Amino acid sequence: MPVMELGERASELSIPGWPSPPRQASVLPIRLGEHSEAAAFMVLGIHPGRAFDDTYREFARRIAEQIAIGLASARAHEQERRRTEALAEIDRAKTAFFSNVSHEFRTPLALMLGPLEEVLPEARERLSPEGHQQLITVRRNALRLLKLVNTLLDFSRIEAGRVQAAYEPTDLSWAHRGNCERVPFQRWKMRVCVFSVECPPIGEPVYVDREMWRR
Repeated sequence: MPVMELGERASELSIPGWPSPPRQASVLPIRLGEHSEAAAFMVLGIHPGRAFDDTYREFARRIAEQIAIGLASARAHEQERRRTEALAEIDRAKTAFFSNVSHEFRTPLALMLGPLEEVLPEARERLSPEGHQQLITVRRNALRLLKLVNTLLDFSRIEAGRVQAAYEPTDLSWAHRGNCERVPFQRWKMRVCVFSVECPPIGEPVYVDREMWRR
């Protein structure tokens, strides 16, 4: 632990309880890690009426350690604050992206569904049954895609805190089975998809927002 002579540099210091200003000072590095470089240096004035023995040196080391602990804690807190701000910025960017994408998807879907709604009433007479059925399938899937886009838009609103949940007692088992029954079932040639739901009853109602649960 190096000791430096202060000379006249501390002559104007007035320290309560000390007979005179310090003439020597101990210089201790402040390290935030065991093997890290010094982040700062502490200059500790040595009492002029006391020998700078091992006890005094240990006292100085303990002061330096406490300062290092405080600085490390402050640095960790600052890093955590910056990390939290970065995550919040990512969340805001994600919400804005979802909102923009949802609006961009809704426009062409609306332009698709409009002509379909006009053509379908006359399509049964003008088209073959197969052609008419294909138009119905297109309309059904377009509506389903529009519903998904609206759900994505609602999700971005939830992320932004602009949606208020409406909680009500719900039989989650019944609600879950009802949601699963809405899954479209298609059979394409020889490929068969079997969708089975096993949802045992729950003993008591649970307060949820039913529409949010469905989505």
